[in-house]
Amino acid sequence: MDFTRDRRLNRLPVPTLVLWGAQDKVNRPSGGRMLAERMPNCDLYLVANTGHWVQFERAELFNRLCADFLAGRR
Repeated sequence: MDFTRDRRLNRLPVPTLVLWGAQDKVNRPSGGRMLAERMPNCDLYLVANTGHWVQFERAELFNRLCADFLAGRR
């Protein structure tokens, strides 16, 4: 199922953080860009030199971006 095509995304009122590996071979990076275009309050980070598992491959960066986002430091 491709959630990037859900028509409800453009009405999503909450801030959303999307972290996407620029070298993701499971879900193409264009999917992250599609989400950012469709969601009005989306912060997209395409993480260089990273595949599908941003949270494992770049754990320190992932944790910092999530903590900053949750603290309101977008």
